[in-house]
Amino acid sequence: MHVNSLLWPKVGSWKQFAVAHEAIAYMPVYMAKLKGIASQMKAQGKWVEDQDFPVDILSLHPPHPNKTPLILLGGMGPLAGAMSFQKACQYCGNSREIVLYQACGIPSRVKVMLDPNRLVEGISLRDRLVKLASDSIIQATEYLQADNSNIQVMLLCNGSHYFLPQIQQDLENRYRAIARRLNFVSLVDAVMEVLQCQRRQKVLVLGTTATLMGGVYTQPLQQLGIDFSVLPDSCQSRLMDIIYYGVKAFDKEYACAMGEQLFSLLENVSRIDFAIAGCTEIPIFLDWLQAKIACSNSNSSWLNAQKFLAQVEVLDPVCLALHLALGILDGEGKGAKGRERFFEQTLHLAQRRKGAKGRERFFEQIFT
Repeated sequence: MHVNSLLWPKVGSWKQFAVAHEAIAYMPVYMAKLKGIASQMKAQGKWVEDQDFPVDILSLHPPHPNKTPLILLGGMGPLAGAMSFQKACQYCGNSREIVLYQACGIPSRVKVMLDPNRLVEGISLRDRLVKLASDSIIQATEYLQADNSNIQVMLLCNGSHYFLPQIQQDLENRYRAIARRLNFVSLVDAVMEVLQCQRRQKVLVLGTTATLMGGVYTQPLQQLGIDFSVLPDSCQSRLMDIIYYGVKAFDKEYACAMGEQLFSLLENVSRIDFAIAGCTEIPIFLDWLQAKIACSNSNSSWLNAQKFLAQVEVLDPVCLALHLALGILDGEGKGAKGRERFFEQTLHLAQRRKGAKGRERFFEQIFT
């Protein structure tokens, strides 16, 4: 292996699949394993964090791949990584190799933003994050079987995109030969591509404190002249609880209870056209919430949440980036006009999907 960093922990497990349907069938088993780890941590009275999970690798190696391989850098959090791998396998089928590297050891993006220069084992938190991300990407390439000159890479964490230029520079400095084969697919760029095609552009940015502090979405929105807003502090604190103590801890009931509080405080929903799900846990939470509402017998306490889900188009950056990576970069919709048509089709289909089942139908239409 090319990796010689002392920072990176040992891989916990590696599961290989020869065909996509085997990988998809395994995902409930893997997610149950992750949930078991979270339950064990909670039973010990501990808060569940990404760093509590092992560095697992899941890889799909079809017999005759004919498309560019895809590396998914997950583990931030691990459930979101697993679900992204499942989606990629569903819609790619056996056309390409896919490697999910669950880089759970990467430090909390929020903690790094708040205190980037704090030393841990002689290295600053910021440098630790950058080097761990670089090393994990390089290590992930070792699990590809074909020797490809072009490899697509997607970071499955919105907040980590703040550090993407530093990660790319670190890769160039330390792993130049491999770095030049990597083609990064940005979650942020995919969202901006969609929004630039729209006339209605009143956007609500939902994300972690790290994503907001780093201006991951707010800066490009501002540069494009797109009208946006963020949650007030009372709502943002509840969203953070949903992400960290709900989804990351595999606690649906807690997430939905906090979601009820969040939406009861959220005003002027009718003025929002799009909401950017600027954290990979947010689409999971919204699917949980929608299922909860469906079983609530029209409880009035869910009215604001129902209104939001019915009126606001939620943009899932991972889904859009998968669309970008698996469609445009394989030759569909080349050129400015082609890209615009491609993303108009994406949004048209997205507006017709509601909830988890609708999301699956949406991607089946896109990738078939």
